[in-house]
Amino acid sequence: MAVPAGLDSVSEVSPDELLLDPENPRLAEHAASIRKDDYSPSAQRDLLILLWNAMAVSEIADPIAANGYFRYEPLFAERRPAGLVVIEGNRRLAAVKLLRMPATERESLGVSAIGEPTPAALATLDPLPVVVGTRDELWTHIGYKHVHGAQPWTSLSKAQYIDHLHREQGIPLAEIALKIGDKRSTVERIYRGYRVLLQAEKMGVFTPADCNARRGFSFSHLYTAVHRAGFQRYLALRRDDLESPVPEDHRDELRNVMLWLFGSKTRKIEPALKTQSPDLNHLDDVLQSDRAIIVLVRHTAAEDPDLARGLAEAHERTQTEYNLLVTALDGALDALEQAHAKLPSGYRGEAIPLAIARDVVASAQDLVDNMERAQEAVQPIPTNEETGDGIPT
Repeated sequence: MAVPAGLDSVSEVSPDELLLDPENPRLAEHAASIRKDDYSPSAQRDLLILLWNAMAVSEIADPIAANGYFRYEPLFAERRPAGLVVIEGNRRLAAVKLLRMPATERESLGVSAIGEPTPAALATLDPLPVVVGTRDELWTHIGYKHVHGAQPWTSLSKAQYIDHLHREQGIPLAEIALKIGDKRSTVERIYRGYRVLLQAEKMGVFTPADCNARRGFSFSHLYTAVHRAGFQRYLALRRDDLESPVPEDHRDELRNVMLWLFGSKTRKIEPALKTQSPDLNHLDDVLQSDRAIIVLVRHTAAEDPDLARGLAEAHERTQTEYNLLVTALDGALDALEQAHAKLPSGYRGEAIPLAIARDVVASAQDLVDNMERAQEAVQPIPTNEETGDGIPT
């Protein structure tokens, strides 16, 4: 077991003396209400339940129950007044704690689908190998592993890690990018998105726990959005201030953006975004058009807003008449192709469908006639060959 330079050697510690970490970045999007300074037995119980329900502890518990603890994977812990807090290895510690409990106690926590450890495996669960160091030392060591490793952090966890290194350790973002193997521009986008999230929480306009998206809180929506021109325009994002990018007087605009991206569980509002593509692009288009913004904000202010519909209607305002015409024609062509596909099995000589089809032909012919007359009325721009030079007249 190689121990990074600057950290203590491996110690043998009983799991009863080890505490789960309430500051674990991987828990941030699952329980925003966790108190970071609470190491009480009830808080530890809540963390254990959360890890089981949200972090797939069963994937680790079953192999440990069958084969014992793999002793070449030490836990990494920091010594606190409350005890040894495990910074790296919370899922493994949770699995060990659950496997050492009586079955009745596990059931009281809502944990039933877990195998009983064999006597040989149980003997490997106390003590556990632990490396002790400071959180800063440990985070610097384990950050790369979680950003790019076999069990990578989510984008929100990565953002918290970047924020910790930058704000608490004073490491420049460019250096952090080298440390974790990402581009500097990527790190800056993630960091700016995280600072906007913190501003939204501080201003009281959003919390991840209130996200009403079907797939949960997708932080990538936010850090991608704040890099787009429309969002920057609407929020008046300050390019020279990564710490507090959103001006205080744009609180309402920030509330709207978070609602459009993530909805609200308490207000039972679904977000405008169903998928990042193309919905995020459409929302960015809307935020570059004052006319379109008015439409979307009006929908947002409704008593029971349908934000997806509002986004669709607002996005129409961003389209030129030409684009709308082409879209309408494409839609008509698609509908006709669908009708052709249904013809063999859906038509038995009835009069009404035939009458509708004839109306379609008449309407299409009238459209073609009008377009041809309009084309004839347009004076074409002479080509280079006609003018004899390289510049159109």
